[in-house]
Amino acid sequence: MKTASDTCEEDSRALLESAEGYIELELWDMAESEISLAESRFGESSASRGLKCRIAGARGNYEEIGRVARENLENSSDAPVDLFRISISGDPRWLYERCLGFEAVWKNDYLYWFNRACFASLIGKLDDALASLQRGFCRSTQKQEDAFFDSDLDPLWNWIARVSMSDGLAELLVHPVWQQAITNQDRSLKEILLPPVMAAVVPERFRAFLVHDEAMLRASRKISASLYREYRTWQKEVTRANAAKLEIAIQRAREFLINRQPRFALHQLNRGNLTAARFHILYYLSHRPEEFSRLRFFDNLGLRYLMKDLALAHEEDPNFFRKMESVAVSYQCSLDDFEVIGKMGQGTVLYQTRLAGYEIANDLQEQGCQRLLRVVHRWPDDAITYSRLVDAYIALERWEEARLSFRAAPAHYKRFRRCEEQLLQIKEESIEVVKNGMPTCKFLGQRDLGGRLISSETSAEGQDSEPCRQ
Repeated sequence: MKTASDTCEEDSRALLESAEGYIELELWDMAESEISLAESRFGESSASRGLKCRIAGARGNYEEIGRVARENLENSSDAPVDLFRISISGDPRWLYERCLGFEAVWKNDYLYWFNRACFASLIGKLDDALASLQRGFCRSTQKQEDAFFDSDLDPLWNWIARVSMSDGLAELLVHPVWQQAITNQDRSLKEILLPPVMAAVVPERFRAFLVHDEAMLRASRKISASLYREYRTWQKEVTRANAAKLEIAIQRAREFLINRQPRFALHQLNRGNLTAARFHILYYLSHRPEEFSRLRFFDNLGLRYLMKDLALAHEEDPNFFRKMESVAVSYQCSLDDFEVIGKMGQGTVLYQTRLAGYEIANDLQEQGCQRLLRVVHRWPDDAITYSRLVDAYIALERWEEARLSFRAAPAHYKRFRRCEEQLLQIKEESIEVVKNGMPTCKFLGQRDLGGRLISSETSAEGQDSEPCRQ
C-alpha cells in the first residue's frame, strides 16, 4: 500500500519529467513553470536544481548556473556534476577547496577526480592536478579524450612539457594509464561538445558550433559543412598537441627512473630488502646492460648470489638482460622465448624462476614446483622464488606445503603486499580470499615496485615525496 510519502515522490517526479520534456523541446518558460510547481509543492531537490542549471545554460546565464549548483553543493554531497556546473561561473579556488572536503565521499567517482584536476590546474596546483587526473583515468576512460582538449587543463600540459623530473613525478608519469589515454584519443579523436561559455578559447570563426547538446550541434553543422570540417581539424590538432606533450614527458620520466635504479637498489639493500633491490638492478640492466661492470660493488652488499650468476650470463651473452625481457613476467610467452637464452643464463635465479612460472601457468604444476624447490635451496635469500612456490601450492590447494614454504621465506618477504594475501589464504585454506584491494601495475622502475611493496617500504632518505597512487 502506498504511503503519502510515496505519492508525493511520484507526483514530484512526474512534474520534473514533464519539465525535462519541455527542455528537450526548448520550451524554457513551460519547463520553468513545471519546476516551480514541483518546488512549491514538494520543496527543492538536486533534480530540480539540475534542471534549472540546464535552462540557465541554454540561456547563457552562467552566473545563475553557478548560484544554483553552489546551493545544491552546499545541501548535498552526492552530485559531483555540480562541480562542473559551478566551474562554468568561475571561482576554481573555492571549488578546489570544496573538492578536498568531498574526497572521502566521491573518491570512486571519475568525474570528481576530473573536475578536481581542472580546478587544481587553474589555480597552479599542478602536481595534484596530474595525480587527480590519473586517479580519474584509472576509474573510467570516459574523460580521457576530453582531458587533452579541456582548456582548464592547459596549464597542466604546458607545465608537463618543461617541468624538471623528480622521483615522485616520474613514478606518476610511467603509470600505464597515461599511455592508454594517449592511445584512446589517437584511435577515436571523437567530437568534443563545447558550450558557449568556452568562446574565449575558441577561434571566433568556430563559435557558431558552441552548443549545449547534440541536437543543437546537429543543427549548427548545417551552417557550413566546410567550416565544420575546419572546426573538427582544429579540435584534433589541439588534442594531439597536448597528447604529444604528455608522451614526451612519459619518455623523460622513464629515462629518469632508469638512471635512478642503482640508488633505489642501494636504499633497499640498506633496509635489508634484497628482493626489492633485485627488481631495481634487473630493471636497470635490462635498459643499460653496458653498465653491468659499474654494479659489481653490489657483490659485497648481500647480492653475491645474484651478481655472480648474472656476471657469467652477461659474459656469455651481452644481450642476456634484454633477451630476458622477452620472457614476460605474466608468462604469456612460449618456450621459444626461453630457448634463446644461453647456458649460463639458464642457470640464473631470474631464468629459473620465470621458466617455473611458465610451467605452472601451462599445466605443468608439479614440474614447476620441483624447479622452484631447487631454486629456493640454492638461493634461499630470494623472496620472489618463495612467493611463486607458495602461489603454486595454494593453486593446487596443497596447504601444508604452502604453509611450510611460507614459513621458510626470508624475513624481508613480509614487506610485500602479496605476503599478506598469501597468509590470509593459508589461514583460511581458501583460494577465494578477498585480496587487499591495493592495485598494482607493471613494474617500470617505481620505488614501490608498481604497488607490490607495503607503503612503509617506499620512502627513502634523500628522495622526494611518495608517488601518488590510486
